[in-house]
Amino acid sequence: FTRVNLARVEERSRFVAESRIEALATLGHLSRSFAELRVNVRSYVLATNDAQRAAARAAFDVDEQDAVRLLTSYADNLVASDRGRRLLMQYQSLGQDWIAGAKQVMALVDQGRREEALALLNGAVMELGGKLSLVSSEWIQLNEDTAREAGQEALNSIQGFRGAMLLANSAAFLLTGLLGYLTFRRIARPVQALEASVKSIAAGDY
Repeated sequence: FTRVNLARVEERSRFVAESRIEALATLGHLSRSFAELRVNVRSYVLATNDAQRAAARAAFDVDEQDAVRLLTSYADNLVASDRGRRLLMQYQSLGQDWIAGAKQVMALVDQGRREEALALLNGAVMELGGKLSLVSSEWIQLNEDTAREAGQEALNSIQGFRGAMLLANSAAFLLTGLLGYLTFRRIARPVQALEASVKSIAAGDY
């Protein structure tokens, strides 16, 4: 009985500790990666020499790889519901579109069309970034709610376990007392009968 109830509590606690907390941390790192990507693109557009542009592009490539890795890790290990899968797919699609737009901005800069690059960056690419942020906020909120619900379920399981354990202990105590009393009677009566017989014999009543 104890093992079954502890396993139920452990299951919900492990889900919170190993799944939802990791999911929230992954989404936090993902948001940071895209924030740095935005900075890298703007730095590329505003760069005044090739060295600055090369550094911004190198940083962009590193952050892009990091974002892809985080999305892959989430998809492989942390999806917990259909809604979560839908938000993951939306984020992946918007993220790919945003990265493609950002690369187009940098390509325009390389072609010397800086004004067009700024217009694209502050227009379509910025709009995609806004949509990405909205999906990210909804996604994070979903994981927070899921973690909170799982934590509450674990607490409820603990409280239910306490009550059930009290009942089980009380029942075991009563059953043990009853069995002890019955056992005592089954032993005491024959001994008392034997004692009476011995006394009768000792008194000469053969």
